[in-house]
Amino acid sequence: MGERKVVQKYYPPDFDPAKLPRVGRRKNQQMKIRDMMPMKVRCNSCGNFITGGTKLNSRKEVVSGKTYLGIKIYRFYYKCNNPKCSSEIIITTDPQNSDYAVESGARRCFEPWRAADEEAGKRKLKREFEEKGNSMKALENRTLDSRREMDKLAALDYLKSMKARHATVSANDMLEKLHSSDVEKKKKLEEEDEELTKLNFPRPKEDFVKRISDEVFEEHGGDFLKRPKVYEDVSSNPTDALVKTSFHRTHRVKAPSKFDVDGYVTGFGNPDWKRTHSAAVSTAPSVLDVLRAGATCVGKTVMDEMAYSINGENVHYGTPTNPCAPDRVPGGSSSGSAVAVGASLVDFSLGTDTGGSVRVPASYCGILGFRPSHDAISTSGVTPMAQSFDTVGWFARDPVLLNQVGRVLLHSPNMDPVRPSQIIIPEDCFSLSSIPNHRTTQVLVKSVEKLFGGQILKQIVLGDYVKEKVPSLQHFMSNGNEEQAYNIPSLAALSSAMRLLQRYEFKKNHAEWVTTVNPTLGPGLHERVWDAVRTPEENIDVCHSVKTELRAALTFLLEDHGVLALPTVPGDPPKLQSNPASLEVFRARAFSLLSVAGVSGFCQVSIPLGMHNNLPVSISLLAKHGSDAFLLNLVETLYDTIKKEAEISEKMSS
Repeated sequence: MGERKVVQKYYPPDFDPAKLPRVGRRKNQQMKIRDMMPMKVRCNSCGNFITGGTKLNSRKEVVSGKTYLGIKIYRFYYKCNNPKCSSEIIITTDPQNSDYAVESGARRCFEPWRAADEEAGKRKLKREFEEKGNSMKALENRTLDSRREMDKLAALDYLKSMKARHATVSANDMLEKLHSSDVEKKKKLEEEDEELTKLNFPRPKEDFVKRISDEVFEEHGGDFLKRPKVYEDVSSNPTDALVKTSFHRTHRVKAPSKFDVDGYVTGFGNPDWKRTHSAAVSTAPSVLDVLRAGATCVGKTVMDEMAYSINGENVHYGTPTNPCAPDRVPGGSSSGSAVAVGASLVDFSLGTDTGGSVRVPASYCGILGFRPSHDAISTSGVTPMAQSFDTVGWFARDPVLLNQVGRVLLHSPNMDPVRPSQIIIPEDCFSLSSIPNHRTTQVLVKSVEKLFGGQILKQIVLGDYVKEKVPSLQHFMSNGNEEQAYNIPSLAALSSAMRLLQRYEFKKNHAEWVTTVNPTLGPGLHERVWDAVRTPEENIDVCHSVKTELRAALTFLLEDHGVLALPTVPGDPPKLQSNPASLEVFRARAFSLLSVAGVSGFCQVSIPLGMHNNLPVSISLLAKHGSDAFLLNLVETLYDTIKKEAEISEKMSS
């Protein structure tokens, strides 16, 4: 047992340290020590890097016969810390350069500071050589040195004077002034927003009914009764808002009632919701963005109740008439927005897309519909359904206008079009569609070949890729999912994960209101809403894992400028008032396709391809998260060629 450590030790008066016995040790005997590697080295045997400061067991000895100005030189023996190597590395001290030197077993890694010192030494030697025997050069160098010193002193004096000035400024006064300026800016912005909102959304008075203006009535030749049913009086319908904008010229536009508008109740497609909620006190930022770009409100449109359907039917306010096929559903939930654009009542409109509420009605109504990357556009002021999937999208008939609206909502500058690196066509996904390939994929293939060449086209089996790269989906595939019999198993599992998380978040948002009010809901929707309210809170973490894994897998697949083509929907728009049970297979396939962008959070655009059997046909392009501007530019580039090829294919099939 060693001696105890104490603060003070007692030494007797006759203590003589010279008489203490000393351990005999041979000259140059090695000592075992615990030491840190003095530099970063790489082992010559295995290539392993050992970082400077790594603690290792070593042996230390004095190098015999070598000194520098009387200073001893020491040698250290280390072993590589790679368990499979353990080769010996020898390092010695270098007192001449106040450093260490690798003797054998490894090589020293590059160190920038050493290169800088060497460069400084070379410059010094060069200067001495130039000045030797050249007094003018020496005088010139000393003059430059003096000028540098003067500049440094001047900068130092400036800093001192600034410090003296700042010392007289009160921190409290400065903070108070900053706070007051921020308050003034905020107040000014609020006043501007209030004026803009009042200008475009006049507050309704009691017993007020908004009528269509004479200008708009005359613009349509007074024939509104023959036009598709899209909107009601402002005072009675709690749904989408119609607006009119100007970017480069006057455009007519609208936005759904999921969007808050100052002074109006956000109706959410249900009269019980309107009855139990008060008017909004502010306008949604996305609506304000298009208003600042020149929008004017002209009405409100119909939407699915609580945005919980992709059919677009509403038993309370009526179903908007599909302009392409009046006996078919218009698609939802943003049904009125899509019909207004398809019927040329407005130039573009806003909508929301959680599970497909922009892409599906765009496909059914034969127009362009864009779902942006998740979280790319603020959903503040929009009644939530499921925040993990909610997005603000938009419709248009013209790809140029679609791009212009995107730049306004995404707050992105003009960007030059970028050539796509690859366009991937998943064969298994298009096999789910009842539309012939010559009306969908072949139209896209011919258009891409004309514009970019066929070398960028690639084939893939998306279901197998997703199954391999998204292991968390096994949890949803192991439950014997009945949908997998007529579907792609991995995409059916992806749809199950999306709908589980969607029901869970819908429950968190609206379960209290549903159970308290017990609203009157349409057929099919009633069962769907109450199923969501009763959803158990389990496996939610797995759903989030699926989202993360799918985004990573598809990002790796598409890279920076890759595009994935998909059928927007698996077939023709269903007939009005169809039995919900008869649409289960169609809905299952539709959500398998729609869940790819929904779960990954990628941006997707639905592009019309004309008519087949007197019903609209479409195809979708999907790009990675954050590539919205790239995808909008690509649609603008492709659209005219796709339209021509679609017309040729339509004539050949008729």
